[in-house]
Formats: sequence, structure tokens, C-alpha cells
Amino acid sequence: MTADASYGVGYLEALLEQHGLADRWCYLSQDGSVHGMPRERLSQLCRECDLYLDLSRVNWIPELGECPRRVLVDTDPVFTQIGAHGHGPPLSTYHARFTYGENVHRNGADMPTDGLDWLPTRQPVVLDLWPLEPGDYTAPITTVFNWLGYGESEHHGRVYGQKDRQFVPFFSLPRQRA
Repeated sequence: MTADASYGVGYLEALLEQHGLADRWCYLSQDGSVHGMPRERLSQLCRECDLYLDLSRVNWIPELGECPRRVLVDTDPVFTQIGAHGHGPPLSTYHARFTYGENVHRNGADMPTDGLDWLPTRQPVVLDLWPLEPGDYTAPITTVFNWLGYGESEHHGRVYGQKDRQFVPFFSLPRQRA
């Protein structure tokens, strides 16, 4: 983790250019510097856009409040609803809310909803960008995510843990190959 955005900005710039989006992005660094389009242009686009799609609710800036329609895609069910991370306007200010919590509002599901309607969705995956390669079933489990990205959270007397607690039942899965 670093406040130096140069590597990430360079990667983002190259990636978006490949898809014809070289002039359609704006990155606001922790130090206040702006990369990509000027912030004034970002503000203009926010006012003119048809829809702002907020993925994860972690980087709210005032310009986003100028978007006439806002949709939230919750990528961290429960933690989003209980306000454990992320910042921005109240969840009720979004015109629609989606969640990766596929059982939301179903009988027996105890996912907090903050009293709001949530629509279940799945992560989009472009299979062409993920070539299939056979794995070594004897290899250890590896991950590209954090086992403990932030602390546990308590909501109405229930403690919600991270992957370090929730993945324990899956540790033996690689040995259970068909």
C-alpha cells in the first residue's frame, strides 16, 4: 500500500486506452493531484450523464452528487449495509441498489438491508480475459484478495468476520477433487 499513484495511474491509462477510453477517465490522487481528464470536465460529465454506476461505494466525491441517477453495486454484502466501510451519501439516495448477496430478501436470509430494496446480481466476468489453465491440485491455496482487509464489524449483536474466518470450511476443498 502506498500513496504513490504512479504505477496504478500508468496501468489504468494503458488499459483504458486499449478500449478506446483514453480521454474518459479521471483519477484523484490522495495528494490532491488529478490524472486523466481535468476535474472540471469530470464535474460537467457528472451533470450530463444518464447514470452513475457506483461500484463498492468507496470513493465518493462531491461531483458524484451531481449525477441525475445513481445506482450502487454492493460488492461486499452486509458490510455495505451496516456502514462498516465506504463513505458517501445515505444508501437511500441511490435510485437502485444491487448486491452480490444473492439471497437478499429471501426467507431465511438474515442479511441486513438498512430497510431498503436490494436487487441480487453477480460479478461480471469476461472469460476471454481469463484463460483456463489446469491447476496443480497439490498446490497450496493462493489468493488475490485480503484475508483480513479491515476489522470485524458488529451489528445488532452479531459479529461479521472477514475471509480469515469465513473461508476455514473450504481449506480442504483442493483435496476433494472429483
